[in-house]
Amino acid sequence: MASQSRVLRSFPCRGQRGFYFSMDVLLFLFIIAFGTVLVLAALPGRAPKTQPLSIADSLASFLATTTTRDVIGYTSGITFTSLDRTILEQAALFITDGNPDDAKGLVKDVIVKTNAVPSSYSVRVELELMDEALYLRASRSEDDSEFLISSKRIVFFYDAASGRVIGPSIAEVRIWRGEAT
Repeated sequence: MASQSRVLRSFPCRGQRGFYFSMDVLLFLFIIAFGTVLVLAALPGRAPKTQPLSIADSLASFLATTTTRDVIGYTSGITFTSLDRTILEQAALFITDGNPDDAKGLVKDVIVKTNAVPSSYSVRVELELMDEALYLRASRSEDDSEFLISSKRIVFFYDAASGRVIGPSIAEVRIWRGEAT
């Protein structure tokens, strides 16, 4: 017993009830701080600028290289004369033939039904042959946007059925941040 009381007397915190309470509080604060850091790290942040750049470029490439044969299931009420034209070529042909509504419908159906652009971004697709946009989804103007990314392609082809050269014309895809309504 004597050796045990000697150990208790040499323990530096004997009789200091506040020491244990302070250690409990510090441990509690550490756990809360660590949990807060974990929760904040798991929350989604703003998308990096490289994401809209890749979205604009991939959408422009998709419209310039995908044939109407590949997307015929996404369109309704549109008659194609050739399934080997790309989406932009077919839209340019519709416009030069005086059917801009078919061009708009084609581009809209393809973009909407393939979910090509996330809803957190606004998008505008233009073809130089038209005064207005082929497709527009935006809740705020481009002027009020946080950023604006543009990707362009040239549309130029020979229409064997009519013997005409269509183009060259510039197709532009613009992406900016803005929730779609």
